[in-house]
Amino acid sequence: LATVEFVVDGETYDSQTIEKGETFTLPQEPTKEGYAFIGWALGDGDTAYDFDGNGYTANDDMTFTALWEAAVESSIVSEAEVVTSVLTPGFDTATAGGYAQSYTIDVSDIAESISGTLTALTVGEKEYSTGIGYADGTITVSHALAIGDYGYQNYTAVFENEGETLYVTGQVLFITLKISDPAEFRSFLRIGENVYAEENAAGTRHTGGYFVLDQDIDFAHGQYMMYEAAGRTFYGTLDGRGHVVKDLGPTDTTQGAVSYVGLFERFGDGAVVRNIAFENFSRNSGMNFSSVFAASLEHSDDHVTLENIYLHFTKLFYANNAGDWSSILLNGHWNWANIEPFSNVKVNNIIICADEMGGGSGTTDIFGHFEKNSTNIQNVYAYGLGNIMISKNDDKTDRNAKKDIFALYATREDMIAAAPERDFSDFYAAEADGFWVEDADGLPYPA
Repeated sequence: LATVEFVVDGETYDSQTIEKGETFTLPQEPTKEGYAFIGWALGDGDTAYDFDGNGYTANDDMTFTALWEAAVESSIVSEAEVVTSVLTPGFDTATAGGYAQSYTIDVSDIAESISGTLTALTVGEKEYSTGIGYADGTITVSHALAIGDYGYQNYTAVFENEGETLYVTGQVLFITLKISDPAEFRSFLRIGENVYAEENAAGTRHTGGYFVLDQDIDFAHGQYMMYEAAGRTFYGTLDGRGHVVKDLGPTDTTQGAVSYVGLFERFGDGAVVRNIAFENFSRNSGMNFSSVFAASLEHSDDHVTLENIYLHFTKLFYANNAGDWSSILLNGHWNWANIEPFSNVKVNNIIICADEMGGGSGTTDIFGHFEKNSTNIQNVYAYGLGNIMISKNDDKTDRNAKKDIFALYATREDMIAAAPERDFSDFYAAEADGFWVEDADGLPYPA
């Protein structure tokens, strides 16, 4: 008998016992971090044994030793924008799972520099070594992501090619739905029909996830509301990505004596609305206990972010009757006995304007109730809103003391005259890049 042994760094890697004169087989190539395997040497030799020339026959005991050389490593960064859906449209996460069985990462901008085999992929904290592939500038992953992975994640793809290792890095945005037309926006708004809604233990449907606008959307004065029954909460992200929603008019629903109106009936902890413009937003009737964005918060200490938002009303109505009130952005926490002021809502870079005010004799404000000393509210500018209040729990005479937070002007001309360009520096900060540009009068305007 003859024994054929394969040794890797002093340890037996594979051993085969055969009849003398019979053939042996090569084991799977070994791997070693930071090194490339270049072949097997006979005994203690330093050159790779020529199996093709010498054959695979053993007439006596033979020992082969693994040969290594330091791997050549390089890295490149993909700047391609990657937006991919975590969920498969048409599935309800509460009853059918609905998680995508695959997703892709676009690296086409650096495809000419990629060669070899994709051997590993890390996305966020998830590591993949199987179920991945690469072809023609596209990385494919055949595993589902959990819902908690919504948002931006960094990725690293590892390509191996004859001893050379290439690391490709970039960023991917995982979303629930890319909104491209009024029908998709309507599907997102009308939570009663929203396949992306989740159902809690009490049977109430809420919407989390990450929604983005893919282009400008024209509703042609369509009347839509997100929540068609009270008590439903949005705790996800809506990122307009600089796009404009035109001619949208929210309708309302009533529970008892309370009229709800707006895109969202209620915000929950973690809700974000950013980088979105509404042109020719209309309210064709008065309202009470309502808001353009959210009538209330689920809890008074919920963390909510509203930033880089432009609201242009063709006509904005005051609340219906004396004693009624409505808010433009959002209210506090409604517990059916009183309103608890909110304290953890971040509001930044907001412009609100109206062509006309009218309607009832009630009160309309920007915020229903908020903590007066909040430092999370900055750069809220408004004009054309008539006899409007900053907040129901904030006296109008307090406005001048809050010029660092609010700037309310009777007309656009007053705003131009009183708010020089330098006041809007925060509108053009890095985090707002791509949304605000200067209009002809030097005021911020959606790009």
